[in-house]
Formats: sequence, C-alpha cells, structure tokens
Amino acid sequence: MLHRSSSRISPESAEASLAIHLREMASDIADEVTRAAFQVEMQGFSKLYSAFVRAGNRFLDWGKIRPPPEDRVIHHAALPSCPSERIGELLNKLVVLKLNGGLGTTMGCTGPKSVIEVHSGRSFLDLTVRQIEHLNTTYSCSVPLVLMNSFNTDEETLEVISKYNNTNVPVHCFNQHRYPRIYKDTLLPVPEGFNDPKESWCPPGHGDVFSAFHQSPLFQQLAAQGKTHVFISNIDNLGATVDLGTSPHILNNPLPHSPYSSSPSPPSPSSCCA
Repeated sequence: MLHRSSSRISPESAEASLAIHLREMASDIADEVTRAAFQVEMQGFSKLYSAFVRAGNRFLDWGKIRPPPEDRVIHHAALPSCPSERIGELLNKLVVLKLNGGLGTTMGCTGPKSVIEVHSGRSFLDLTVRQIEHLNTTYSCSVPLVLMNSFNTDEETLEVISKYNNTNVPVHCFNQHRYPRIYKDTLLPVPEGFNDPKESWCPPGHGDVFSAFHQSPLFQQLAAQGKTHVFISNIDNLGATVDLGTSPHILNNPLPHSPYSSSPSPPSPSSCCA
C-alpha cells in the first residue's frame, strides 16, 4: 500500500497535504451517513499514514525477538478438561471469524479465495460451514460464522452465502476498511474521489480485523446476544478449528478489558487467533 519516497517531504507537510486531500474527498460525498463512515475510516488510515511518514529508516531487529518466558506459557497437555455438560454453554459465547478479503490470484483464480473448490466439489467456505455445523449439532449450541470481506470480495460472497440458509450455522458478513493507495513520489492518495475505481484503493490487511469488526454494527448485535470471544483465522486455513481444549480455558480466564470497548457495555470479544 505504501512505498517509501526518495524525495525529502517532511512528515508535517505530508500529514497536512493528506488532511486537505481527505477533507476534499469527504466534502464531495452527498449522503451524510456515508460521509460520516468515510471520515471514521480515514481516521484509522491517517494514524497509519502518520506512523509511516514519521518512521524514517527504523526497522524491526528480529534478532532481538525472543519467545515469552516459560512460566508465561501454558502447555496444551496441562489444560484441565472441560465437563461435557458445559461445552455447549461455553461455545454459545463464541464467534468464529474468518478473514475473507483475499482473491484467489495466487492460485490462478479470480474472485474470492473462499469459493475455490478444494475437495469433493466443496469450497473453503463450504468446508468451514460444515466444521461449525458439526460443532453446533454435536453440542446443541449456536456458534455463528462471521466473514470479514473486502471491497474485492463482498458482492460475490453475499451472493454465495444464501446457500447456507438451511444449515444451523448463522452466517454474517462485515467489510474491512478501504484505504487509499499512495503515490511514491508525493505520498498523496491515488484516488481523487470517493467513487474512484477499485484500483485506487486497497484493503489494509489482516490487522484491520479488530478495528473494522468493533466499528461494525454486527459487533454490537453479537455482543447483545452474549457473544464474548472470537476465534480468528484465514478462510483458507481449514486446519484452524475451534479447539475444545483451549476454548474453555480462554473463556474461563478473560483477559483485561479491551481498549476497543467502551465500559461498561458491550464487552469486547477477546480473540484466539490461529
């Protein structure tokens, strides 16, 4: 998304130019709700942009990265087993969230990666639904599947998910943010207007899941249903499934209150990422 420039543009100048550019883009959006959503979205982009232009030539020294101390790690084999009668109760607090913003270009395909056929005529999305369907049937619970789409995958995904209406898996979608691409020489956004072609924009990556999910109306809806935790993995990682060994431990040992949520309610889901 961002390419460093060899020109000597000061961080202050770059930030000021960006702010003017984004204000002009927002002023051209007639619908107030759309304009407000765009402004919130660009607040997140502006923070990343400022961090980029002020970073200079600093790089992460991977040689200094160390694993956590042994006494901070709980081994899977040491986890206490969960009473079978409580598994359904705990799973009812869980959301399975799959990152579904990517296209299948690296696999020689077009369209959402999730609809690529991988086994016996079934796609990544089909098999993911079947995995959650098995949980819900076995433990009499209602674990929903949430898909974080991008502007590249949203339309086609919404067409596909209607096929799961007759399953016991509630399927929901929300969109990750849409950030402007940046010119290397000027560091200014490529799009001139809100409705510029897709090629002028890009999804900001997996790390966007936390703020995008929290800012979506879906987050409030699921929190109101008593969902408190979210399991996150890529849609094409079929080996990443809910672990009935770690899930009870995580659900029974909540992390400190998330900075994303506003106290006292709703609680922000802690995450178990795979």
